[in-house]
Amino acid sequence: MVVRRRLNELGLDNATQWRYNNQNAGGTDRMNLWFLGCLIVLVNLPFGYWRANVDKLTPQWFLAIHLPVPLVIAARVFGGIGWDLVTFPVLIGAYSLGQLLGSRLLSYRRARSAAQLSSCLIMDSMRRAATLLATLLIRP
Repeated sequence: MVVRRRLNELGLDNATQWRYNNQNAGGTDRMNLWFLGCLIVLVNLPFGYWRANVDKLTPQWFLAIHLPVPLVIAARVFGGIGWDLVTFPVLIGAYSLGQLLGSRLLSYRRARSAAQLSSCLIMDSMRRAATLLATLLIRP
């Protein structure tokens, strides 16, 4: 009741009140937002890995940062979370976290691996898996 009175004081209509009450009552939009945030972190891991392996302010560096943006916008639209102001810090944080974790993953793999690493997380992971599989198959 306090929320409804405050919304009336702010001059918001009944449709906005209904939407606000329904979104926050079930928590489904919050779940979608956090699920989408996790998805964005996973999408940005390979791009952060790529960005960490190229020189700063080169065309590849700009591509590594900006190519996931249309994917994030598409996920936002198809995820149905809308363009509310509260979603921006969560998704921008998830975007930055994915880039950071990708670059840290490259640093970690460089420190632990003697093998030559490329700029592609997927190819490096497939090579590592093939090496492990070959090791397991060769052992008696």
